[in-house]
Amino acid sequence: MIIGGFLSTKFGPRFGAFIGCAFMSGGVFLSAFTIKSSLLLFMLTYGIMFGAGQGIAYVIAVSTVINWAPKNVGLFSGLVAGAFGISAAIFTPLQTAFINPENFVANSEGQVLRTQF
Repeated sequence: MIIGGFLSTKFGPRFGAFIGCAFMSGGVFLSAFTIKSSLLLFMLTYGIMFGAGQGIAYVIAVSTVINWAPKNVGLFSGLVAGAFGISAAIFTPLQTAFINPENFVANSEGQVLRTQF
């Protein structure tokens, strides 16, 4: 989140939002390849890259809304926070279809079990 604030003040919110979206998209894209090889690589690409991008984008969205509507800060920052919360319900099935299209289930050790029919 500190990085998002720095990018927003130094380069403007458009560049910071682009960097945040690039990290999120790159994390999901690379996760499609790393889930087949290593759980650690998957956690790095999805957890670290996607999480960093989401943190950057969230800070920039909230700070931009606060600057645009100084009289209704609570209303609009609440709408942004709610939209980030609802986006998890919308994008989780889409990301699962992209990263794990055959919906393989992990066992208790986190390893994906693949069965051939």
